[in-house]
Amino acid sequence: MEENPMFVLVPFQQVLQRDFDNTYPIDLLGWVTSFGTLIESEEDSYGEMFGVSLTQINFKLKDESGCELECEALGEVAKELDMKSWRLSKYEKTFSALRFWRVQYLEEGRVKITNGGPCSKFEFNPTWI
Repeated sequence: MEENPMFVLVPFQQVLQRDFDNTYPIDLLGWVTSFGTLIESEEDSYGEMFGVSLTQINFKLKDESGCELECEALGEVAKELDMKSWRLSKYEKTFSALRFWRVQYLEEGRVKITNGGPCSKFEFNPTWI
């Protein structure tokens, strides 16, 4: 992979071991191994507070060493991911770049990668790496 100073790659193992400062968004490269279904929840406090329903889609991303991360896209990023993912083959792994995503540490040592608002981006089969 060619060095890109604007892309600060964090290894999956480092994310899983909590061996970095998760205050800032990170960039990840990996293969999408599964996609969930787009969920739009109209009956929740988020919708009441902000006037829009909470939209989300879950997926998994795996690196070349076999480490896998749970990921969740929310809002407009979730809608865009769902729209673009239907064109992908269900039988092939798709390479993806995630830019400016957040790491959440959950109960029982679980880790989840989520988009951090409008700055978070994704790209299937990026040609710039």
